[in-house]
Amino acid sequence: MLRHRARAHDRDRHRAARSRAACPDRVPRGGSRRADPRRGHGRPADEAGGQARDRSLRRDGRDGAAPVVQCRPAGRRGGDALIHEQADIETVLHFPTRGRNLLRLQGDLLGAYALGIRNLFVCVGDPVTIGEYPHGSNNVDVTATGLLSMITHAFNAGVDRSGTSIGAPTSFFAGAAVAPSAPDLEREARLLARKAEAGARFVLTQPFYSIDPLLALRETYEKVAGEPLTVPVIAGVLPLMMSRHAEFLHNEVPGIEIPEAARNRMRSAGDDDDRAWEEGAAMAIELIAALREEGVAGVYVMPQFGRYDRAAEVVEAARGPATM
Repeated sequence: MLRHRARAHDRDRHRAARSRAACPDRVPRGGSRRADPRRGHGRPADEAGGQARDRSLRRDGRDGAAPVVQCRPAGRRGGDALIHEQADIETVLHFPTRGRNLLRLQGDLLGAYALGIRNLFVCVGDPVTIGEYPHGSNNVDVTATGLLSMITHAFNAGVDRSGTSIGAPTSFFAGAAVAPSAPDLEREARLLARKAEAGARFVLTQPFYSIDPLLALRETYEKVAGEPLTVPVIAGVLPLMMSRHAEFLHNEVPGIEIPEAARNRMRSAGDDDDRAWEEGAAMAIELIAALREEGVAGVYVMPQFGRYDRAAEVVEAARGPATM
């Protein structure tokens, strides 16, 4: 009972802190509604099919947020602006700094803005050694925090990094990444505080599978920053497809930790694909309900193996009378 009251008190305190904070002009629509399917990028030849899937999701009313347009890990980025224009869906461009020097970063920002992109998800990005071009440049001229600062204090003020006019101010709405399951949570919280100070307007989390990592992140952030976390948090939800999928993510993907109880549920579902998916989807829906109770700004659902239909199922099932 005492633990429940303490958790309720913490939740109310965080909500009060958010309401006292200056509200951003906007949060990508996922922050004000429900959940969205994150769109993975393939090669340009895949774009027609991708646009058809995006339009289908929109027609079905399942796009309760702006899809996060995500490039292939350490690989190419394709038709973000094309999706934005032809599918009439607001996009959030995944914008890693790795492998691009300062001049290219600035040129890419101007190009994205000219194509109508306004929302940016800024991160360092995966090492090229795990992508399709392991011998490519792995340099990082500008950190994610540095790029956030450059966008907020330079480009959105009408100048580039050197102070030279770019003609007119941009109106980028930039967010950052956070890993609630990071092994060194204090370091992650300090980094998040620096990103917030640099101008992050929202944060997208790596996927997690219980509410505990989010609560721990909030508590640690308040400890290191001296104030509650007020930047809107959009939580990553990655539904599990089968037991092997859960074990791979837990053991092989840095930053993802799946509790033993969740992995046991997937094992109990057996080898039948449909039954395993039902269990994975049920856990995702349960997590979204818990996140709603904790007052997160929104969630984004990550389709696996190209199954956008299944991501849409989770989004649809997670909808309820309350607005996330």
